[in-house]
Amino acid sequence: DPWVIHICDEFLPALTAKTFIEGYKSANNDFKIEGSGDGRIEYDILKSHEMWRVMYSKEKLNLLTTCFGGKLMLDRSNFIQVRRMNDDTPAFPLHSDFVEGGAGIVCFLYMSEGWGPDRGGRLLMFEDENSTTPSCVIEPYHNRMVAFRTERSHWHSVEKVSNWERISILMLWNLLD
Repeated sequence: DPWVIHICDEFLPALTAKTFIEGYKSANNDFKIEGSGDGRIEYDILKSHEMWRVMYSKEKLNLLTTCFGGKLMLDRSNFIQVRRMNDDTPAFPLHSDFVEGGAGIVCFLYMSEGWGPDRGGRLLMFEDENSTTPSCVIEPYHNRMVAFRTERSHWHSVEKVSNWERISILMLWNLLD
């Protein structure tokens, strides 16, 4: 509830996930800050070639095609992003990822280790834009992929993070007829 959401735990092979986290921690990440309505997004383009190959592989594309039907094409205006939330990042407000004129799919892959309920950063799904209580709460467990259509009625938000850094990989797909 309130709509179809695909969740896949242990999305990546354990060694690939571990290698990405180690590389992320040792890299000089250059997060940019983009305002989005009332929200703030900290992002960088995914720089790990290994992760690009895994995330954009035929296997992962076939999985999404099976889940959603139709042909998919990576949204070239967003590419594959690494997103960060930490104590300095406000909660991300209620919004819909709908873009006029095209159907799409949004995929998040949570990469941070050590999540617990006191850390926040959960993805909250709402039945409509006037709801104040989420109908579905998704925990950002390490190596969990979450995907859903970017419909106008798919309202969601993200809790504020506390004493933790929430790293996720974001992929936006255009759904072709």
